[in-house]
Amino acid sequence: MFAKSLRLHKNEAVRVLLSVLIGIVLISVISPLSVDLTGQLPFTLQTYIIILVAVVFGWKIGLMATGGYILAGIAGLPVFAEYGSGIERILGQYGGFYFGFLMAAAVCGYLAESATPKSYVRNISIWLIGHLIVLLLGFSWLWKIVPPETSWTDQLEPLIPGMMIKVALGLITVHILGRFIENREKLQKSRT
Repeated sequence: MFAKSLRLHKNEAVRVLLSVLIGIVLISVISPLSVDLTGQLPFTLQTYIIILVAVVFGWKIGLMATGGYILAGIAGLPVFAEYGSGIERILGQYGGFYFGFLMAAAVCGYLAESATPKSYVRNISIWLIGHLIVLLLGFSWLWKIVPPETSWTDQLEPLIPGMMIKVALGLITVHILGRFIENREKLQKSRT
């Protein structure tokens, strides 16, 4: 959505590298933060920041940054939820959520490439689709390892408030970034 407006460097290879590194750092710093609202899964900002990086930079950068974040966590850096790390996170009961992060980054980044900050319905859809992808892959994996004791609706219902908070936060962030970039471009045009 903003990749062309964020001219980080004139050289394309340097621009891509800088974008990926910025994405990895943002995801790695924000993802470990969590608040336990449900008692089962922590309410983290992982999906918020992963989708945001993909929306801002596009699907290729979003996917590479998310992959870099996951590799950093596998390598032992405490970047996963609640400052966790290690391959066991990926292969354990919550591993499906990490695969969901990759898929959400690709899908949301792709959809956002043709969106604008002012296309509100499309942006709401992008954020909801991203969260649903993560939940679908995450719970599909989880339920294969730990069969659910309650219905899927009972397990998903407590997650809806956190998801909606992250969707709203994402929309607000995209709107603010859009306004900032729009004003910056107007200022630059007025100077020329």
